[in-house]
Amino acid sequence: MKDDETADAAGLHDESGTNDDTRNTSGLDPREQLQPWEQEVLELERHWREWAPTHDEAVRDKLGIDSRTYYILLAGLIDDPRFWKADPILADRLRRMREYRAGH
Repeated sequence: MKDDETADAAGLHDESGTNDDTRNTSGLDPREQLQPWEQEVLELERHWREWAPTHDEAVRDKLGIDSRTYYILLAGLIDDPRFWKADPILADRLRRMREYRAGH
């Protein structure tokens, strides 16, 4: 399943339902290049410890989706260049965590 289809199914896409990566984004803040649901994922990964005792609870409370759907969405975002430009430190940390888990 494509990440956009998963986001649609989770109700996280903006109302237009588009993900137009071809538009001219020069001069924009890198976070502005992300869809609203992608920005929400980024914020959750930055701040979930402040919001809930567990990651799964933060996902459920803040995004209203189950953990499985969330991790499918996150997996697609981790390698997205727009996600990396928006927060390179977080993107690199998530990539390292993924590589560590894949090796164990």
